[in-house]
Amino acid sequence: MVVRRIRWGRIGVVSLLGGTGLLGLGAILPLPRGLDGATFCYPLIGPVQRFDPRLTGAAGAIVRAHEAVHATQCHRLGFMRRVARQLTTQGRLGLEAEAYCAQGQYEVSTGASAYPVYQRLVDELRYTGRWFAGLSEDTIRAALAGACPSLARAASNDRATPKTR
Repeated sequence: MVVRRIRWGRIGVVSLLGGTGLLGLGAILPLPRGLDGATFCYPLIGPVQRFDPRLTGAAGAIVRAHEAVHATQCHRLGFMRRVARQLTTQGRLGLEAEAYCAQGQYEVSTGASAYPVYQRLVDELRYTGRWFAGLSEDTIRAALAGACPSLARAASNDRATPKTR
């Protein structure tokens, strides 16, 4: 019987290349239905972004503002730390709250009222996808306010100010 030594270096390289190859599929496969944009964070390469080509104008700008934050997170945290944060509900909520903040700030900067924008962002975080389904609205609201205090403050002021016609 022939006994072969395990070459751990070779196994590591094959695993890394195989894993990176699987991650790379996200950059070439079509975006899933209902997804307007996506940012993939790769080791050594950094962020790769994909957008629905049908999104133009304000809708496209909103999605680009959101995804730009995810690209910045990829640069700031690096691949491993970003993936590690995405594995927990609280970590993912923190990442998404930052991105939704940028989206909301863009909308308010183009003339939208802060309160309805803020409310919609809370609802989107709460009801979009499975990650935050078990979280209370207060938890989501606190995460968004922590990531975006200026928008939370503007929404609070907007709500407190009576509208006259």
